[in-house]
Amino acid sequence: MKGYDELKRMVLGDGNLPDTVKLDYRSTFDTDVGRRVLTHMLTELHFFDEVVSEEEVTLSNYARRILNHLGILRGERIPDIVNYLMSIKTFGQKMEE
Repeated sequence: MKGYDELKRMVLGDGNLPDTVKLDYRSTFDTDVGRRVLTHMLTELHFFDEVVSEEEVTLSNYARRILNHLGILRGERIPDIVNYLMSIKTFGQKMEE
C-alpha cells in the first residue's frame, strides 16, 4: 500500500483534486470512446440500477464521485440535470409532444 499512498499524495496533495486532474477527467471522457467507457463504468458501478447490497451502494457512490469529478453532479447543476432528464422521450411517447 506504500506505493498507492505515495501516488495518492502526489495526485491529491492536500486532499483536494487539483484542477489539472479535473481537466484530465473531462479530456478522458469527452470523446466518443471515452463516453462509451464512461457508460460502461457507470453501468458496472450500478449507477443506473436500484442498489440493494452494501457493496452496490459503495459502487454507486463511486460512480457519483466520478460524475462529480467531471463537474456534472454539482448542486448548481441540478436544475440542468432535471430539465435534461425531462426532455428525454419515454417509450411510446411521440416525438412531437
